[in-house]
Amino acid sequence: MHDIFLPSDYPADFFVQWSNEQYLLCAYLLGGADGDKIVCPNAFLSGKREILEACDSLWGQEGMFGTADKKTGFGGGFFWLRKG
Repeated sequence: MHDIFLPSDYPADFFVQWSNEQYLLCAYLLGGADGDKIVCPNAFLSGKREILEACDSLWGQEGMFGTADKKTGFGGGFFWLRKG
């Protein structure tokens, strides 16, 4: 999934797009996710300094995690799940 910024809300500029998939995902996760496993919650991970530093060589490589903003630590909004 993309455009998922959990645990944060959507950025202000997303509200003009009527985005809502994050809210549906949140409800799905709170309901137990039918046993699905969270594989990579990128917005959450990219907000952690220690993870940013450990993955520094990956950030910014096209097709990987997107480009992390070194000031905010945000590097994208994808969210990967694996069927349980």
